[in-house]
Amino acid sequence: MRQLIFTLAVILSIGPRAQTQPYAIKFDPVDSSKSLFYCPGNKIRIFHFIEGVGNLYQPADSIRKKGHLSRYRNIDGATEQTLITKSNHSTIPFTIIVDTSQSLEMEFRLFKLVSNNLISTHYPGHIKTRDLSGNYKSEEVVKDTVMQFLSQPIIIANLSDSILYLISNQGKLSITQQAMNKRGKWLDIEAAGTDDDCAWVNFIYELKSNDFILARVMKFKGDYKTNLRIKLFANEKLFYSEPFMGCIDYNQIVKAEGK
Repeated sequence: MRQLIFTLAVILSIGPRAQTQPYAIKFDPVDSSKSLFYCPGNKIRIFHFIEGVGNLYQPADSIRKKGHLSRYRNIDGATEQTLITKSNHSTIPFTIIVDTSQSLEMEFRLFKLVSNNLISTHYPGHIKTRDLSGNYKSEEVVKDTVMQFLSQPIIIANLSDSILYLISNQGKLSITQQAMNKRGKWLDIEAAGTDDDCAWVNFIYELKSNDFILARVMKFKGDYKTNLRIKLFANEKLFYSEPFMGCIDYNQIVKAEGK
């Protein structure tokens, strides 16, 4: 299968050193004939899972799907708490890189409202999509279903010389996409997915120098072109990506403003 190679230039700015280091990662392209953009007219809730851990200078097929530590696997409770405390007090930032040059697929689950006790923001009733040719389609979702949409890779990298640890709840990341409105204000156009399970199990990801965590975010589509960015809440801190250009439905802005 033909693979698409993208090369990004990363500027290291940790401490006194600053230099450009290019790297290349290979991902399989998606089937363009089945590719769909999601065109929501509201603020939606999405779970963002950690896809794996890799190194910036190794190919994508070397990404490890399971690279976490937890007391339920191979560390004791005291060591886990020490790592969490150390990570929460660290002043070294993660670098979030959004690869807008290529697409992956992202599974989106749509759940129907089945009782007054169950409220699901995943279930919109109707869903609007757009294909690569720009054709829109709106269809009714009459039952629980799973759909595949275009997404783009999110690389959460350690560009320092130190070992960093990223703490997550059972492999889920608190990621939201933000969009800039016409007044230059950043607004959340997503709500981070929260775990329905009462149990909190810490997954601790060890990132050595140039290691990264791979995730993905939905590629939205619409007629409003604006700056977007990724907001990550991890280790009790907020991290942001550099802005990138995208197109969304302006109603996503309206809903984010609470109108």
